[in-house]
Amino acid sequence: MEGEVVGRAHPMPHTAQAGWGAGGQLRHSHHRSFGLAMGEVGGGRSARPPDRPGGVAGGGGPPGGAGGGVVGPPVRPSAGRGGARGGTARGWGSGVALVHRLLVLLLGSLSLACSARDGVVVGSKNFTESVILGEIIAQEVEHRGVPAVRKLNLGGSFVCHQAMLAGDLDVYVEYTGTAYAAILEFPPERDPQRVRAVVDSVYAERWQLLWTGALGFENTFAMLIRGETARRHNLTKMSEAVPYATEWRGGFGYEFLGREDGYPGLLEWYGLELDGTPAGMEPGLMYRALADGTVDIVAGNSTDGQIAALDLFQLEDDLRYFPPYDAAPVVRRAAVERHAVLRDVLRDLGGTISADRMRRLNYLVDVERRDVRDVVAEFLEGLRRDWGAACCAPTVLPLPPPSTQTLPHRQTPRRSPESCARGSGLPLRPDASAAPRRTPRRS
Repeated sequence: MEGEVVGRAHPMPHTAQAGWGAGGQLRHSHHRSFGLAMGEVGGGRSARPPDRPGGVAGGGGPPGGAGGGVVGPPVRPSAGRGGARGGTARGWGSGVALVHRLLVLLLGSLSLACSARDGVVVGSKNFTESVILGEIIAQEVEHRGVPAVRKLNLGGSFVCHQAMLAGDLDVYVEYTGTAYAAILEFPPERDPQRVRAVVDSVYAERWQLLWTGALGFENTFAMLIRGETARRHNLTKMSEAVPYATEWRGGFGYEFLGREDGYPGLLEWYGLELDGTPAGMEPGLMYRALADGTVDIVAGNSTDGQIAALDLFQLEDDLRYFPPYDAAPVVRRAAVERHAVLRDVLRDLGGTISADRMRRLNYLVDVERRDVRDVVAEFLEGLRRDWGAACCAPTVLPLPPPSTQTLPHRQTPRRSPESCARGSGLPLRPDASAAPRRTPRRS
């Protein structure tokens, strides 16, 4: 869910501020903050994968870390024997060292600029799910022969949006409800088709940014109860839970308790009444508190990997209280005009990631502590097999009318996986009035 608070920064340990947390673990509760907690737009700190220790000269490592690239004050001439002559030699030595460092920085900057110009610059926000989605785009672009420059784990939505406007990013995954309410500053809207239509038109006209096909899931608030409770009372929807909720103790994040589309509105919308005042707690503690019986209902993230791990159950928001937060890539028009491959990749990824599939990917990274790149590589390998099976299976053509039949029915030739990957040339921006989904294409 992407209802972050404007302008609030979430404190992070130094390892995460440098890009990646210890052991490659990344933050997931992305609704907590929009703030500039991670990275700086326009060449500041950038995400650093766990296999690259140290920092980049001139800023990139953690405070006090290696690779700061700071040039010390010039050496003063000695007042002793040799006087000015000795000092001059040392001054030349400092000058040579300074020039050398500047040349190294200049060459490094030129190299980064060239690779960014020749490749696709993929960004992400600073939580697990966003980093996974950015890595999916980057790896699939690379698989199709175009270099990808990763600027993952940058920060909140405002950071990534400003990086897009500055041309520092070509593409990142955003959530429709976040763009609608936070970036465009419109009041909350619960109609997903209207939200999508508005972000489509305003982003394109105002900034030349295009929303591509939705990936197939939304990450919204999830009202969770224990799986055992859901099975005992045969509950699947929020409206069905209302009669039982009077005996339930609630546990919610502090932001959810006070926000407009949070706890107060939920009570009114569903006519919900809980047992006493709900407990305010950190989002990271809510799932465990629910699982061990401390509370009976919480508001989590719908794609959090811990939901299945702790046998929790998400009640369907059948009265559509929460705004839509469909995940979809946002891409600069200039980038897809420069790289046709990027256009194909974003089209082919549309509709391929269900909520269950995203929840599983988050689980592998957050709970099993697996490396993001390995998890994404396995996911894409399976996805390409699915694409190949859908594209390349023989298709039996219908028989022609008897009067014109000259040949027995035949099969279409198999298409190669390469031709499948190129797609069928569908337009980049789908009809905003329909939820885009990827379907198998036949020749």
